[in-house]
Amino acid sequence: MSTLVDNPSRRWMLQRGAAASGGLLVSLSPSAGQTVQPRMGQPLHPVSREAFGLHLVGVAGWDQGNGPGRNTPLNTFGCRSVRVWDTGATWRRIEGRGKGDFDWSRLDAEMAVWTKGFDDILFCLGQAPDWASTPRRGGNDSWNPNAPNNSQDAADFVTALLRRYPQITGLEHWNEPDKRAQFYSGTVEQLAQISIAQARAARAVRPGVVLVGAAPQSFGDRGDYLRRYLRALKAAGGADAIDVVSAHTYVMPRQPEQIGVLAELLRGVADDAGFDLPLWSTEFGWGGIKNAPQAGGFADAATGAKVAAAGAVMAQDQAASYIARSYLVSFACGLARQYFYAVDKPFSALRLIDFSNKARVLPAGQALTYLAGLLEGGQISSLWSQDDLRGVEFASVDGRRGQVFWCLDGRQAYVDLTRFKTVRSVTGGLAQPPSPHYLVTDSPVFAFA
Repeated sequence: MSTLVDNPSRRWMLQRGAAASGGLLVSLSPSAGQTVQPRMGQPLHPVSREAFGLHLVGVAGWDQGNGPGRNTPLNTFGCRSVRVWDTGATWRRIEGRGKGDFDWSRLDAEMAVWTKGFDDILFCLGQAPDWASTPRRGGNDSWNPNAPNNSQDAADFVTALLRRYPQITGLEHWNEPDKRAQFYSGTVEQLAQISIAQARAARAVRPGVVLVGAAPQSFGDRGDYLRRYLRALKAAGGADAIDVVSAHTYVMPRQPEQIGVLAELLRGVADDAGFDLPLWSTEFGWGGIKNAPQAGGFADAATGAKVAAAGAVMAQDQAASYIARSYLVSFACGLARQYFYAVDKPFSALRLIDFSNKARVLPAGQALTYLAGLLEGGQISSLWSQDDLRGVEFASVDGRRGQVFWCLDGRQAYVDLTRFKTVRSVTGGLAQPPSPHYLVTDSPVFAFA
């Protein structure tokens, strides 16, 4: 991948030198037939102000075993939405001592931080206390794969949660119920009944709360679990238990454009099940891979080794490209919301911050901040492609218009940018000025009309 610098490239300097010397240097531009003409005037669809989401799990201290002991400074990276998961504030932690005996201390502390920066707070339900289910033995005490014995207990927790926290704008019925050993070992029929009970309780307290369906990891099974869950909801008379269809869109170690393929597949699954609802991805990212295929070309920043195991860290030029392309593809291909997982968890090989100094924002964090500021509340086109080149057209809420161009990993293309006035890099800095034969690599560039 190209290096993330906002200085003129060597190629541009050679071109300027050639012009200054009367053309004595050999031109590096391709022939006109090799240059791609941008596709202009495409239909645009909205990107909501809450479309950009993330996970910030350590704002009130670490709760993941070995890891940083100090709090993570609040930084939204321009995102308005946060998802409450993996923070130690699950149902079994809050009401773990017995029915009606609540310990809200951790969630109180977290909520006090999140409300300073985020407008939209999505709380993920599930993970029953031992008294409400078959007790969990071993493992992380935040989680329990065993379904509650009585769905009314789950509903009663929802009632208490929403009465205490008016800041919560959405509830997600369950996290990754397809992972039987970790998060949920019950049937989809049980999960449908739990979702219905939770939805009724939520709407009794707050009719306008957004109810998000249980979110499976969907790349491996091509949407099969989601399909069965939605059908179970419909069969149980619970189609109104969700306002949003949700899934997780991890595609590593593949290129982020695969998120678009997955989004289109999930849209078809939801439509076939009769759920014409917005589609959210409540997790995506890169991390926790063991024995992954050696594909995609992503390399460890320190050693150059392929990112294929926990502990490896993606080089920052790659990380900035991956984060920007992921969000762009998500919104261009029909996802209404996308949440990055996670800013401050060592699980993630894609780092937005320096873990040795968590107040220091890295280029990937700068890329997300720039993109969110540009697109939130604006509009975007569908994704278009020509060979290895990808592009989307956009209109920002303040009236700026343009296109984003990038290539697949390790590829490059020449694009005619003479219709545009300025070009900015993936982190927002000024890039090479527009030219008839503009070199585009796998790091997105933003061309403004």
